[in-house]
Amino acid sequence: MRKIIEVDNSIWDKGIDVWKSILNYRKEKKNPSKSQVAYFELYIKYLERLRSARGKEFAHATSVPAEIFYAMDMAPVLLVGTCFAITQCIKEYPKAMEIYRQYGTAEEICSAHKNVIAHCVSGWLPRPNVFIDVGGGCDAFANSMKIGAELYGVPHFQVDTPYYKNQKSINYLVTEFKKLITFLEDQSGRKMNWDKLSASMIYSQKMIDLWWEVWELRKAFPSPMDNRRSWETNWINWFFAGTPEGVYYWEVLRNELYERVKTGVGAYPEVREKYRLFDLFMAPAWDLGILEWMQQEYGANIVLEGLIMYDRGLVMDPDKPLESMAKRWYYGPLMNVLQGPTEDYIQDIVSQVDEFKPDGAIWWDGFSCRQAGAVDLMAKSLEKIGIPTIRVKCDTTDPAFVSKAEMRRQLSDFFEMLDSRK
Repeated sequence: MRKIIEVDNSIWDKGIDVWKSILNYRKEKKNPSKSQVAYFELYIKYLERLRSARGKEFAHATSVPAEIFYAMDMAPVLLVGTCFAITQCIKEYPKAMEIYRQYGTAEEICSAHKNVIAHCVSGWLPRPNVFIDVGGGCDAFANSMKIGAELYGVPHFQVDTPYYKNQKSINYLVTEFKKLITFLEDQSGRKMNWDKLSASMIYSQKMIDLWWEVWELRKAFPSPMDNRRSWETNWINWFFAGTPEGVYYWEVLRNELYERVKTGVGAYPEVREKYRLFDLFMAPAWDLGILEWMQQEYGANIVLEGLIMYDRGLVMDPDKPLESMAKRWYYGPLMNVLQGPTEDYIQDIVSQVDEFKPDGAIWWDGFSCRQAGAVDLMAKSLEKIGIPTIRVKCDTTDPAFVSKAEMRRQLSDFFEMLDSRK
């Protein structure tokens, strides 16, 4: 296998500059909300932290608790989200896909991981010390991280995760986290700061508590949150888990939604809420503007996302940080769905219908995501209780699969159908 000798840091530097220009543009032209500004400022802070960490211990991690790295003064990179954010900002997605195809890996894998591999093959990715992933939930993580490690000639560590959610699995994952910490200590020469790790659980708990406050506020009529915000909260949870910055963002969002609920207005006060929708899978990241479009043009408010919910009763204990993070992995956003079983996902969504009162649901049917197929069972379960679902064919990160116009046409037809039911 070829090895990456020369790294082109200018690609990521350009991406950071574009993020800054987007924020400036929004401030000057778009009158952004406080939570929108906070999101962009924190994302830029995260990217700048990665830039300042170059040449030092620099852990590249996906679906691994960020608190572990912060407690060791490392800068964790969430590769899938960050590589795509850079590619999208600099408008180089076609080039990235061509790089991937020339490399010769299977065409059928998730496009988000194709993008990661393209960054590694081309040397766009700033040189890491290690690649780390979690084996459960999405097998593409393991493969793309392994390819990256081989290309850059650095160690690869995989955290193993049992399938079922029970105490035995949690205990096993705690052991895996201990192995990861030992691995990081060996690679970096640093020791885990256990006091710092324990203290981070207090911030993590506060972030969860604020998530539940936002959850309750979103039940209001009209729903107070703009459709794009939910997935941005997910990135904040990944980038700033267990940090004061993470708590700050959630406080800003909570306060913003509280004021809207108190005054009885939605995210766009001039738009009447017409449809309340469940989001069963992730919207195409290359066109999150479609979420704004459906809200502004049709009064279609997404009130709940099935992939990014917490299970009730999750507590982050400072005296048991590893067990707390293991529980969150199983009972927190994304992995409590992607890891399975599907029956749990179905029960969680159906049980929310009476509280959120949706008119319909959207299944963003990601072409290349194997986990997305399980959503079909969810859609059928909702149909049985009178909640229609639209299946929007798309690709999470590849804009070449379907056009913006086609997705909007499908949604317009769906909203027309919902009108006929009222």
